[in-house]
Amino acid sequence: MDAIILSLVALIPAVLLCWYIYSKDRVEKEPVSLLFLLFLVGAIVYLPAIWAENSIIGLVDQAFASRITYSLTGVANFDSEGSFVLHSAACGFLAIALVEETVKWFLLYFITGRNKNFNHLFDGVVYAVFLSLGFAAMENVFYAVRDGWTTFVLRSLTSVPGHMTFGVLMGFCYTMWHAYLVAQKKEQELVLAGEIVCNKPFHSGIWLVVSLLFPIFLHGCYSFLRFFTSDMMLLVFYLFVICLYGGGFWGVRRLATTDSSDDRVADCMIRKKYPYISSLGKNVEG
Repeated sequence: MDAIILSLVALIPAVLLCWYIYSKDRVEKEPVSLLFLLFLVGAIVYLPAIWAENSIIGLVDQAFASRITYSLTGVANFDSEGSFVLHSAACGFLAIALVEETVKWFLLYFITGRNKNFNHLFDGVVYAVFLSLGFAAMENVFYAVRDGWTTFVLRSLTSVPGHMTFGVLMGFCYTMWHAYLVAQKKEQELVLAGEIVCNKPFHSGIWLVVSLLFPIFLHGCYSFLRFFTSDMMLLVFYLFVICLYGGGFWGVRRLATTDSSDDRVADCMIRKKYPYISSLGKNVEG
């Protein structure tokens, strides 16, 4: 019974953050069924992602086997500070951040990339955050049941909002990819119609790549810093967390207040690039 209660309580931080994001989406609400699907898929994929992480960490441990000795209590001791730093970086960036963010990114693209509801700038943020928080919710339940209330409280204040912030960054870059994709199609139509000559077309692909790389980098920094236990590095970690969360919530508010349709954004991009065009069709307002 305690495990059931703890599991339900462990879901609360992620659910509250989902509600916060949903409340900020004021221009055009996304279908609840789609958001629930993203949250559920994020939760389901947690177990295979953890299996992949542990497999990679095992390979990293093997690579550093000659540099690690273990105490009778199982505590790992490295032969040098450099070995510890390299081991922590490999685990933080390659095993944890790369696996988790790649899985979330792939599912985000697969589920929403061609979804008809994906038509506003803030949509990508909503999608990415719901998926990330589904993952965070299952992770929080796992650690809470395994380690108890203390771990639940700590992770609720650090890890769960962290996943939200990684989702915000992924979602922003992802939604910019979609806006550039719309602009690219409009530009091609204008070229075919003979209205413009395009020497340097819009490229959307870079934003899709960045939507994966930036979250991996930030998540990697977060995970890397967690391996250190000295007072100084703990201070650095908590300062990093404060800046991370401050930027995440600021980004949500900023993006929510500047939300607009992808069509309108694409038209503005084309107007800026080709100011001599008087009309871009029915989606352009004079």
